[in-house]
Amino acid sequence: MRLIIGGSCNGKYDYLIQMGYAQEDIADSRVCNVEDIFAKPVIYKLHELVKRLMADKTEPVEYILSRLRDDLVIVCDEVGSGVVPIDLLQNEYRENVGMVCQKIAAQAQVVERVYCGIPVRIK
Repeated sequence: MRLIIGGSCNGKYDYLIQMGYAQEDIADSRVCNVEDIFAKPVIYKLHELVKRLMADKTEPVEYILSRLRDDLVIVCDEVGSGVVPIDLLQNEYRENVGMVCQKIAAQAQVVERVYCGIPVRIK
């Protein structure tokens, strides 16, 4: 498994294309059917899947972790930096994204952060 993190608009999608993935290999969590997301080799915008699961009252960390495969590439925006939101739901969202990324990173063979289009290997 490979986890790719980074800020919004920092080149994570372009990095996937450089790695050889085609658009049809990438499950965009913003629009893909939730049940179909784990069928493709790449999960893009994992943080949006967390948001969708929370809106459906599904516990996101358990849901995601129970569906992981060793061959997945998972891409997620960093959402925990900056001002802590006053809204409890937004804070819970950030906590869930952080927790699922920590668990995925612990299991992943490779963890990378893309910053300004440059991938940096963390693990």
